[in-house]
Amino acid sequence: MDMLKIVMLAFRRYRFHLVRKLHLLWGSLIESRMKLSQRSIQFQCNICGHYNEKRELVAFDRELASCASCSSNLRYRAIIDILSNYLYGKSVALVEFPMDKSIIGLGVSDWKGYAEILGTKFSYINTFFHTEPRLDITDIPSSEHGKYDFVIVSDVLEHIDTPVSKGFCNLFNLLKPKGICIITVPFMNFEMTLEHFPDLNSYHISQHDGRRVLINATLDGRVQTFTELEFHGGCGATLEKRIFTRRSLQKELTRAGFDAVDFCRRPNLGFGIKWIVNWSLPISAIKKS
Repeated sequence: MDMLKIVMLAFRRYRFHLVRKLHLLWGSLIESRMKLSQRSIQFQCNICGHYNEKRELVAFDRELASCASCSSNLRYRAIIDILSNYLYGKSVALVEFPMDKSIIGLGVSDWKGYAEILGTKFSYINTFFHTEPRLDITDIPSSEHGKYDFVIVSDVLEHIDTPVSKGFCNLFNLLKPKGICIITVPFMNFEMTLEHFPDLNSYHISQHDGRRVLINATLDGRVQTFTELEFHGGCGATLEKRIFTRRSLQKELTRAGFDAVDFCRRPNLGFGIKWIVNWSLPISAIKKS
């Protein structure tokens, strides 16, 4: 039975990585077509208000800085557009948001570019895992429950420890009724999440032969060593621990209690927002009760 389980897990990983390669290939084909077209787009950055003219290849890239003034990218602009439509029912540039300190917001390692402006508009605090003000999304004090009108968690959930369901439940608990959680996280269109370290328990990261390795002691006493590690913009807590899928994210958010979950692909060309692929989209999840 154990051998059968190992074989099935290995087959699932093979299928997952095959689908991941297909995602990357499709994305590369779209990028190649955009490179050939050389088309540009004029848009206003909905964070700082600056007007830009950029090639579509740059403007519609999830991570590339595409505002000449504040260096916002597609992901950051999409987050603010979701928040604007939630608060005001329309798309408004962040610099034009009316000040309203009765609105309480929380950032989980938010980008400084929009976090500073949010702090002037609302009763908003940006938190971090490694420095003050600290917040561990897997360990939220009950005093924080039901406190926030909006919570933003951008490219964080792929780094948290298991069980990930605890993180999703805590996001739900942080919100007031009718509050919104705005999430970005890399994901694929496949079945269930691929955990890179499914038996992760007590672990540390060390250097070996010039490369970083993860050493884990499982609950049943086995020692595991992983060498193929992927870090996002640094080390430590930026270790990628999993790759989500659309289906698994929907399931986790629904299980946590969210009533309205939307994978947001609506374009807003005036603000330089257009998703050229249908994965790793921003997500809005509303707590209705």
